[in-house]
Amino acid sequence: MNFTCRYDLKGFSNELGLPLKDMADLFSELIKEIKGELLEARNVLETRNLESLKQINHNIKGISANYRILDLYEQSCQISNALKISCDNQTLQSLFDNLFLTFESAVQEIIAFFAHEGIDISQ
Repeated sequence: MNFTCRYDLKGFSNELGLPLKDMADLFSELIKEIKGELLEARNVLETRNLESLKQINHNIKGISANYRILDLYEQSCQISNALKISCDNQTLQSLFDNLFLTFESAVQEIIAFFAHEGIDISQ
């Protein structure tokens, strides 16, 4: 049975010249790093510290772009645009809620991909 993943993790592995086990280690660290950023975002959202939110989102955008997690990257781009125009609290909260959901979906997809390859990266 052929497993499909919305992220081209095998292609990314081949481009980097890394075996999947090494890629699994990298993606495990990616998940931890973004999870930490998102926890911080949850805290900062309550105080509406826009500069901190911009920095956190910038970090997530960069990490997701580097690892080719495009849906997470695209969501963080939407947040960047909203932060530039200082949108209202409800819109900002909604955008971050979507980012949190996108991240959780991405994590499940990545874990499932590596599990299919016989590699456990569950958190």
